[in-house]
Amino acid sequence: MKRMMLPAMIAMLALGGCNFNPAEYAERLCRNNIRERLIDPTGARFTHPLSSYTGGNRYTASWMVTSRNRMGGMSRHRWSCSVVYEGEPNLFYAPHTVTVFGS
Repeated sequence: MKRMMLPAMIAMLALGGCNFNPAEYAERLCRNNIRERLIDPTGARFTHPLSSYTGGNRYTASWMVTSRNRMGGMSRHRWSCSVVYEGEPNLFYAPHTVTVFGS
């Protein structure tokens, strides 16, 4: 009985300390979607972040991204992203649509 209680208590403590932040989650979704479009995603550097809540469950974020180009050199471009949550986002369920604008 005690062995079963310990994992349940740990799970409750772990989930109780988690707060879902839709803005931070949107930034993470944007970064991941931008990385998918880069030639060398592992070497990308994201600088000069700008993010905002634009209303209606929509968040926007943009960065200057320095990454390798096809010639092997480094280039810097501004990438922007918009995340729209479909419904009210929460810790367990956050359906979304991600749109990326950039080079």
